[in-house]
Amino acid sequence: MSRVRIVRNRHGSALAACEAWLAGTLWGRKIVLSADNLHVYGCWSRKWKPVNVQFLRDKIVVVRP
Repeated sequence: MSRVRIVRNRHGSALAACEAWLAGTLWGRKIVLSADNLHVYGCWSRKWKPVNVQFLRDKIVVVRP
């Protein structure tokens, strides 16, 4: 069962949010889908659990499988 969480993006852009998360607690590689749409298949470094994160201009969608 997947867990989905939607977070408001306060960074102003998808790229800025993605870079901030990758510098902090998210480990993975970003996939650029469009100017304000990035995706990361990665790992949440606090618990070392797999996670899929979609970065959009106004929100961030986190899916834990």
